[in-house]
Amino acid sequence: MKRGDDFVIVTPNYNMGAYLKRTIESVILNLRPGDQYFIIDGGSTDNSVEIIRSYEAQLTGWVSEPDTGYADAIAKGFKLSSNNYMCWINSGDLLLEGALDRARDILSTTHADMIFGDDFYIDDEDKDDDDFGLNDYEDGYDDQLGNYNDYD
Repeated sequence: MKRGDDFVIVTPNYNMGAYLKRTIESVILNLRPGDQYFIIDGGSTDNSVEIIRSYEAQLTGWVSEPDTGYADAIAKGFKLSSNNYMCWINSGDLLLEGALDRARDILSTTHADMIFGDDFYIDDEDKDDDDFGLNDYEDGYDDQLGNYNDYD
């Protein structure tokens, strides 16, 4: 049975231990009761499994086993949940604080079937890494969520 406005968040990971901790922390910061968070690791040989284990109590579940790539990992995670809204975030990416709450609001007050986040490019020290103008906003950009606001 699908549950109201609950999210399942899946992080596919393979040997991204250097960035995984921050990804996990950004997701945990956004979770609400009823949300589920799975990390699907493709059998990493770096420190990824140790990092995942250190957050195990805050995860709905995780697995580390070979897969056929990040799409396979995402599908594995989604199959583990019956929550209504599905979201994935790659290891090395971050959710901004409040992102899931804003997404819940948009999904529950519009007829949108899907929303997506945009990118902010930062370096390892959280400085704007926008040498190519990739952070320039386009028409229709919702700067509160990081999504385009064409909801119809």
